[in-house]
Amino acid sequence: MVIVSTIHNNHRVKQHISKERQYNEDLLDIRKRQLNNFYTQRFGQATFRQHVKHYTVDPEQNLDVNEIHRLYED
Repeated sequence: MVIVSTIHNNHRVKQHISKERQYNEDLLDIRKRQLNNFYTQRFGQATFRQHVKHYTVDPEQNLDVNEIHRLYED
């Protein structure tokens, strides 16, 4: 009986309890666009980045430690 109750409870928790997003979707979309624009400027178009087999990063293309974080602060 305990096993059936546990399975039922797990199903109820996973399927029926409301799930709330913990982030702002509009802000997430803005950040995704900012990041994509940054990568396009630094490394080229998205189609090139997704389909290239081998890419050598120039030293000036390396990312600083907090560069992405600073991009989101602007």
